[in-house]
Amino acid sequence: MKQVLNPTLEDLRMECVLVQAWKKTDAHIRQHSWYSDTLELDYQSLRLPAFIDELQERLKSPLDWTPAPLDLVPAPKAQRWELRGDEWHPKQGEKVGKKLRPLAHVGLQDQVLATAMMMCLADRVETAAGDPRLSPRQAGNRKQVLAYGHRLFCDADGGHLQHRWGSSKLYRQFYHDYQTFLERSKLVATELKNSNSSGEIAIVRSDLSKFYDRVRPSLLHDKVKQLQLPSDNTAFFDLFQRAFDWKWRENVVCQEN
Repeated sequence: MKQVLNPTLEDLRMECVLVQAWKKTDAHIRQHSWYSDTLELDYQSLRLPAFIDELQERLKSPLDWTPAPLDLVPAPKAQRWELRGDEWHPKQGEKVGKKLRPLAHVGLQDQVLATAMMMCLADRVETAAGDPRLSPRQAGNRKQVLAYGHRLFCDADGGHLQHRWGSSKLYRQFYHDYQTFLERSKLVATELKNSNSSGEIAIVRSDLSKFYDRVRPSLLHDKVKQLQLPSDNTAFFDLFQRAFDWKWRENVVCQEN
């Protein structure tokens, strides 16, 4: 098995890469997407070789790739919904909430492709974000780590991070990284306090409202394009722009009750 993946169509099309992408996608959907169509997952898992063959066949013509339209799932955060026929409804016994959050149901092939592309880009993204295992007690380390949340499971290779794409474990332990994130601000505050600096010291915590609603495909394309090296073939990144260019299914309206 190839140890290192690169953002190339050759690596993306490999059967072992697509099979691993399927496993990671299937596990993530079952664990986190309570509104997903698990019947389709069960069906495709029974015909997995054919599913992978179909995906590889589509990837032979990357310029023709068009993602399936997104289906809207209007769901409150604290409420469970279920699929009845072709429509989503609150689960039996659940009260209808006042505010609905628009979630998206993505085509399965599109999700597997997205996971495979993430695997091919993982080393560059994770290296750019810095090694979350570096101790925050050293000021120099704090300047090297840009993010602690939802980091992929990686090994350090010199100054680079290498994602274990063949492992069943996808993400690092979020709880551990979150504790490091909290400790980091406390350490900075303590250092400022001990440095005899005047004035009060405050730790400000904030949250971005509807963050993912504001991430437009064009912005995502621009950020991923920055990962491209001069020696890279543009075909992978051209496919990325096509794969991550979603459209909602026609006549979809989200209403709040």
